[in-house]
Amino acid sequence: MRTHSSIGFSLVEIVVGSAIIGTVFVSMIATYGAYVKASFQNASIIKSAYLAEEGIEALKTLRDRSFSSNIASLTASTTYSLDFSSGFWKSTTTPETIDSGYKRSFVLFSVYRDSNSDITLSGGTLDLNTKKATVSITIVPPATGATTTKTLSAYITNIFQN
Repeated sequence: MRTHSSIGFSLVEIVVGSAIIGTVFVSMIATYGAYVKASFQNASIIKSAYLAEEGIEALKTLRDRSFSSNIASLTASTTYSLDFSSGFWKSTTTPETIDSGYKRSFVLFSVYRDSNSDITLSGGTLDLNTKKATVSITIVPPATGATTTKTLSAYITNIFQN
């Protein structure tokens, strides 16, 4: 035989159980949303890393073709971009936009060496056969407009004496 208090107790159990299940469900949806957002951001960061690496490799191909005309002739501390046309990479001052969301540029810096031929940050002798290259990828997401810049640096040396 059931009493009113046991029916009321069952109703309270159902309400509490529903609240717990609802809370778990809402938490799962929020976690999934954060996961999806993070995965889209990671894809953009990974792509920018690949584009920066491609920029360094493009500079190496310019070096391989002719260090003196493709690397040494560029003005230090000036921003350049890369252009791939006719099967070759070329440097240009025209800004480069990739997939309408990434801007790639590079800057070459003079390198100085101390008396032990080690690269030094101040003083030393100018090394005409080495340049420090910094490739920058600026990510411009269309929705937010907030930019993020990733950089990658490498030393480019005239290894072929050309």
